[in-house]
Amino acid sequence: MEIGVMFWAGRDNLAELRKLGVQSGQLGVGGDIPLTSASAVEWREAIGEARFSIATVVCAYTGED
Repeated sequence: MEIGVMFWAGRDNLAELRKLGVQSGQLGVGGDIPLTSASAVEWREAIGEARFSIATVVCAYTGED
């Protein structure tokens, strides 16, 4: 089994993760990230270009404890 990472939209860089040899992980989306169709397309393209596999997506909400 391959080791994956938890990484966050708007904070982490897929290219840097790939340089470390990581190819898969869990995408975290914080409450401060605008969820527009444009941002979704940008992330989908970046994930595809990096040839990165997403296992799951987790959402965090502003003010969540």
